[in-house]
Amino acid sequence: MPYNRSVDEISRQKLLASRRRFGITAGIILAGTGFAKCYSSFGHAHVLDATDPIFPLTFRHMMMVVGLIELGIALICFLDKKSFTAVTLIAWLAGTFCLYRLGLSVVGWRRPCPCLGTLTQALGISQALADMTMRLIAFSLLIASCTFVIVELRQRKALRISIANGVPLPAVTGYPPASS
Repeated sequence: MPYNRSVDEISRQKLLASRRRFGITAGIILAGTGFAKCYSSFGHAHVLDATDPIFPLTFRHMMMVVGLIELGIALICFLDKKSFTAVTLIAWLAGTFCLYRLGLSVVGWRRPCPCLGTLTQALGISQALADMTMRLIAFSLLIASCTFVIVELRQRKALRISIANGVPLPAVTGYPPASS
């Protein structure tokens, strides 16, 4: 009798495919914003020389550092075939962005975040629209990546419990399940 993959294995494969698509999409977003930050950090806008209200760096240096981090995580998103490392890094970065935004409001910063630097002017986009878009992107990346991380960790825990209890595991990577 030919072996049929279990429902769990099919669900796991669909989850991995969804997580991979999310990682690629997030990688494209992070590559774009990372490039925009790095590019803008070389600009001549006066805001780039102002000191960040949270960190003791100029916006120019902050944008360069964060842009390089985004580009690095984007690269991992493109190269990580299983994508768990990628979604974990996306969750960390998006969480950091959300905490930074919270910190800005705590210190009374009421201006739009210069996240995309002078690129907003080059594209003809208002800073307020760019600011709202970046907030939405950060929050969406946080929710989606945390969801993937939590699901993966729950599956790993269930697998450890099954192994500890001696429960036969469904076939993964082509091995048939143990017969009773």
